[in-house]
Amino acid sequence: MEARDVLWLLKRDFRRPLDLEEKCLMMAAEIFKMVGIKEGRKKALEILDSGQAYKKMVEIIKAQDGKEPDTDKIVLGRYRFDFRANRRGIIRRIDNIYISKIARVAGAPMNKGAGVYLYKHIGGTVKKGEKIFAIYSESKEKLGYAKEVLGEIKGIVIK
Repeated sequence: MEARDVLWLLKRDFRRPLDLEEKCLMMAAEIFKMVGIKEGRKKALEILDSGQAYKKMVEIIKAQDGKEPDTDKIVLGRYRFDFRANRRGIIRRIDNIYISKIARVAGAPMNKGAGVYLYKHIGGTVKKGEKIFAIYSESKEKLGYAKEVLGEIKGIVIK
């Protein structure tokens, strides 16, 4: 799922997560600044918009004996559970270790369709009952285990 988001971003697909794009542009700007390149954010955006970044990613994939991925053929696990907000408020904390553990229990990264997809991020507002994230798994049993882990750990804070 993360690979799909990154490829959407690099291909300038309308489905790309804009918060991820903004974070990438900010980080690229800082890196350009460190090496003396001015207007780093603008430069990074030009590289994205020109298609150079996507071409380089494909080049890297092919150098590792991979093939150019088709984001429309990335299939999510057929079993899904939506984690919903138990109250309205602002998301103050999402524990990455928590999310990673849930994804691994669901089958990621070995099962390509398994993982966690975040709908909301830190600082985002949420209504009671609104989806915060979805857990995907290729196995009903693994999804069950992931839901058990979900009940054991409190990694999302809404205030």
